Amino acid sequence: MKTVEIKLYKFNELTDDIQKKVIEDWRYNNEYVWIDDDIDIIKQFAQDFNITIEDYELSPYSYSYIKYDTSTLDTDIDIHSLKSKKDDNYLYGFMLEEYKKQLKYTFDKEYSFNQAIECAKIYIIKEMEYQDSDEYIEELITMNEYDFTEDGGIY
Repeated sequence: MKTVEIKLYKFNELTDDIQKKVIEDWRYNNEYVWIDDDIDIIKQFAQDFNITIEDYELSPYSYSYIKYDTSTLDTDIDIHSLKSKKDDNYLYGFMLEEYKKQLKYTFDKEYSFNQAIECAKIYIIKEMEYQDSDEYIEELITMNEYDFTEDGGIY
C-alpha cells in the first residue's frame, strides 16, 4: 500500500496566475445556470399568446435569435388573466410588462409581442455575460468552498 499526500488550497490561497487559470477553465467548462428555465418561461409566454417557439440560439459571443411565427398570435388575449404567472416569475412578469408598455404606445399587438421576446433575449444574454464574468465565477467558487490542487485542478 502507498499513501499519497496532496496539498489542497482554497481559491484565495492560489497564486494570481493559477486563479486566472481556474477562472478561465471554469468559464469554458461549465454551463449557464437557469438558462434552460428562462427558455421554458419564454416558451410559456409565447404559448399564452398562441405562438410556438420554433428554434433559438443564445450566446453572448455570437448572433442570437429566437425564431417563431406571429401569424397565429392571439390578438384577443386578456393580458390581465396572465397576472398570476407574472407574480410567480420575474422573467415572465418582465416580458408581460414590456408587452403592455409597447402596446400602450403603439397599439400594435404583434410589435408588442416581438419587443417582449426581444427584451427576454437581451435579459438572458446579459445573464450569460454576467455568469462569464470573473466576479461571478470567483464568487461561485468561494461560496461553494471548492478545494484546488496547486496547479488549479478542482479537488
